[in-house]
Amino acid sequence: WLSKLLHLYARLPALHRQDDEQESFEWLDKDSSGRCIYAWRRRCVGCPNIVMVINASTQRKLGYHVTIGKDAGRRWRCAAATSIDDAPPQETLEIGYGAARFEVDLAGCAAQLWVEEDADQLADDHARIRVELRHSATSAGDSVRLVGVGEALGDWCPEDGKA
Repeated sequence: WLSKLLHLYARLPALHRQDDEQESFEWLDKDSSGRCIYAWRRRCVGCPNIVMVINASTQRKLGYHVTIGKDAGRRWRCAAATSIDDAPPQETLEIGYGAARFEVDLAGCAAQLWVEEDADQLADDHARIRVELRHSATSAGDSVRLVGVGEALGDWCPEDGKA
């Protein structure tokens, strides 16, 4: 856990930049109702937000709502998690338009570190491409296929490519 955190500390600027500025830290939950759950957001200009959620009780908390505000991103990825019962959280969460929170299950004595993913940034196994076809010899009824490396793109076989 410590090794993972140190790696993330170096990789995620919101964890270490602007430490002396009030805007870089925001309490999201500071133990309301005696639940022993703490959540805060770290941010810096031009960097993805970080949300840290800690369940300091020994009791599992199902369906805990992390309130992040309507200005936060729609996609969050769990970059690190620890728990005494080894129950890993969902890796990526999609938040509906206008939603101001997401929901997680928290194991007892556990912590989760969530990273906001930029709206234009996709997961490592996805890419956004734009294809523009400029060929005057094509006509209605012709088949145009996108091919490339991997099964999803037909492994360079035109018959198996994406139509």
